[in-house]
Amino acid sequence: MLPFSRRGTLLGLLTLGPTGLMAPAEARPKRPKIHWTILVPERRDRLRIETLLKEILEKETRKARWGKGFTDEVEATIDVRELSTHIDGPVARVTCSALGKIKGLGVARSRFSYGGKTEQQAQLEKHILELVARSIIVRLAELAWEKYDGWQVTR
Repeated sequence: MLPFSRRGTLLGLLTLGPTGLMAPAEARPKRPKIHWTILVPERRDRLRIETLLKEILEKETRKARWGKGFTDEVEATIDVRELSTHIDGPVARVTCSALGKIKGLGVARSRFSYGGKTEQQAQLEKHILELVARSIIVRLAELAWEKYDGWQVTR
């Protein structure tokens, strides 16, 4: 039997609060603290790209599942090898390739090319950077699982 009636279900859940529904802190796996070094090729809007990429990396790093054994504070590098925009009439094509490294884990590479309207060039660049960063972080997280938790990625 439930500790509260159907009418009181919402009231009972509100009484428990968010901590009553969450696992204790020691039951949740500790997330690694990853410090990113960002390398972007020389271009006039380099600072904007670095800032945007830093925000994306922090967000995606929090989302990633790194495994129980990977709880260290580590240094990581993302090296944007190419970030180019080619405009052909009303169409802009943004291409980005990057390399991500965490010492002791390995290297992850990613390359995407995406097209859209020339008016949306900034949004296209952000979207491409999100795709590249997400794919690199997912692969690095897979490598962490393989190394620290004995989990094997099947392809």
